[in-house]
Amino acid sequence: MSYPDHSRPGTGALVVASIFPAIVILIELVTGICAGAFFDPVPTVGHVVLISLVPIVNCLLWRALRTEDTAPVWLVIVGGVGIAVAASYSLLFLPMLPFAFIAMILVGIGLLPFAPLAGLVFAVRWTGETAASRDCGGRIALGGVALGVVALLLVDLPATITQVALDRYDGSVQQRRSAVALMRALGDRDMLLRQSYGDTARASGVASFLVSAWTNGVFWNDQPRIDAARELYYRVTGKAFNAAARPGHAVGDRTRLFAWDDDQGGEAVGGRVPDLALAGSRIDGAVAARDSLAYLEWTIDLANRGDIQREARFTIALPEGAVASRATLWINGEPREASIAGRGETRAAYSKVVSALRDPLLVTTDGAQRLLVQVFPIQPHTSMRLRIGVTAPFAIRPDGRRTLALPTMVERNFGLDADLRHAIWIEGAGRRARR
Repeated sequence: MSYPDHSRPGTGALVVASIFPAIVILIELVTGICAGAFFDPVPTVGHVVLISLVPIVNCLLWRALRTEDTAPVWLVIVGGVGIAVAASYSLLFLPMLPFAFIAMILVGIGLLPFAPLAGLVFAVRWTGETAASRDCGGRIALGGVALGVVALLLVDLPATITQVALDRYDGSVQQRRSAVALMRALGDRDMLLRQSYGDTARASGVASFLVSAWTNGVFWNDQPRIDAARELYYRVTGKAFNAAARPGHAVGDRTRLFAWDDDQGGEAVGGRVPDLALAGSRIDGAVAARDSLAYLEWTIDLANRGDIQREARFTIALPEGAVASRATLWINGEPREASIAGRGETRAAYSKVVSALRDPLLVTTDGAQRLLVQVFPIQPHTSMRLRIGVTAPFAIRPDGRRTLALPTMVERNFGLDADLRHAIWIEGAGRRARR
């Protein structure tokens, strides 16, 4: 059976239906422009495969219509799948189209959100024409649409569960417990971690979009629930969110055009900062056995391997009864001792020099037996050294045995060098301990 009378689709139609969506997908995979500014449309390999079907299927449909041969059954089925996928992404991008239209007038980049709609229009038209060339072609095409919907729901199921878990976590104690159990069983931990890092709460599929739109609004006016996501991530994994780097994506670690450090200059450690790492760590100490007292100096080297200035932030847990008694920052190779002042005064001074891009080191208390350390700026492709001095008493047990606990880094916004080795040297009463 041949196709009904119709004009053969031209090269321009192929450009709009297939080449244009393919270019947009490639741009997103390489740059992550939508993931950085709005939401991630291809967070997993499954999403990449489904969205890539649209330009491929449209190209096959265009070729079949050009030859005027009867379309095989499989092509009608995958044409229906392409319709379902293109319709799904058209719905996801629908709230952005008015803004994209304005951006299209100003700059050409506003065309990008129209790619799913362009793919949908031609997928519906060409699938309908190929289906008309076969007996029961319409039913076959609808079967393909149903297959596409099922595939979309399956790849989006973990993200949908994550949105449901976050919604429940805002409820009662019992709902919080069920949210943790649900997240552990079926949730997408990478998506939860990205939301902990401040990514948009907008979902990446129809089902999760409908769930997130119920609480966050269709136009994503509400801010992401960062605090809830961080707390839920901790309860699910047993680790703070910044103990893990921001998760990668379906195709490598795509560059984020808007990946600034939202916590810079603030009072929270925040998420991991790209290209910032602990390059050196050494604790030197002297023990006064008679006084059951030790003085420890922790020397830390922080390296910035990126192209922009970064701020390092971390918290240190001190031994019981210990106090920070010294802070030193190396500037141009010379050690500079820190001065002691009130908390409010030092915070204001730090904020002032951060805005002036100078070299401040701020050490403040962060709760019982904790210190918050901040240093800025660490220049691109350089390292910065700092030293924290701690005076700590021995812990004396009932049997008279004495122990000395060392300070520990609890939270940090940087990674660790692969070849990092932490060195310890303790001296006292003629004995030395080296590690």
